[in-house]
Amino acid sequence: MTTGIIWSDRYPEEGHMLLKERLKPAFNYLKTMKIFENPNIKLYEPIPASEEIIQKIHTKDMLVKVKATGYYEIAKLTAGGCALAGELIWKGEINNAFAFTAAAGHHASKDFFWGFCYINNAAVLVETLKEKHNVKKFLIVDTDPHFGDGTWEIFENDENVFHLEFHGGGPLDPKFGKNSVSVPLPSESRDEHVLYAVEKLLEPIAENFGPELLIWEFGHDAHHQDYGAWQLTVHGFTKIAKTLMKTSKKICDGKLIVLLSGGSNENVAKQSIYGIISTLAEIPFKAEDTGYLLEQNTDIKEEISNVVKKNVEKVLKNLL
Repeated sequence: MTTGIIWSDRYPEEGHMLLKERLKPAFNYLKTMKIFENPNIKLYEPIPASEEIIQKIHTKDMLVKVKATGYYEIAKLTAGGCALAGELIWKGEINNAFAFTAAAGHHASKDFFWGFCYINNAAVLVETLKEKHNVKKFLIVDTDPHFGDGTWEIFENDENVFHLEFHGGGPLDPKFGKNSVSVPLPSESRDEHVLYAVEKLLEPIAENFGPELLIWEFGHDAHHQDYGAWQLTVHGFTKIAKTLMKTSKKICDGKLIVLLSGGSNENVAKQSIYGIISTLAEIPFKAEDTGYLLEQNTDIKEEISNVVKKNVEKVLKNLL
């Protein structure tokens, strides 16, 4: 497998203040672990997304407000990098990709933005491949622990994009759209709970929908030492990566793009990004976890497991 990594030295300089501090340590750690010496890895410099593509996704009024934040140019470069990853895959230069980002994307809707998201990266990627390469069907899997409301709204009525979204907190009942499902999982969910939900839902949905490309919105804020919901570990992230790899190979010839989303803990970023990229490139690795995770009591474990299984069963019953 050949894995592309999208990176710009501008990202840690100009990115959002909460997200950018993790970037240089994570990138430098890849150098320390000699990732870039592996022939399975290729490094690419992003190019800005086209104004035409961005304006197909977001309203003019919203973009005026984004420009006023001072983050428009770096968000445009980030979105362009995500689109570049898709184009490189479609041209056959790489099999899959990991896109670093200077601003997240899944909270940016057609006419509203929040949560460090200014341009919807996944939407720019999808629109670019639709327009330039005639790609028909996409499956977006979002495991950032915050609800991906922007992506949901943009693709709510798009029959060619399926949005499978997992987030932490309540109300603990799945939400269904035309080609989308949002699966809430308890905030105390751990590796085994989130992994169970992803494994049980991803493959049957992918088989039923038939995407040509998988896109993973990866937020390491789901880690127990980061700022989001859930209590995941680095090993949980790499197991989710392996599940996505397996499904992408079965359904769409291994075409998978990972878009970096939320998270600010630099140690979590270093280990999880290293583990995920190594998984994509099928390079042996030993990612270290970053801290001690307290054991859950039996009652909480059982309660969480029951909620997760109930939600998974409801999704399968409604969609398949």
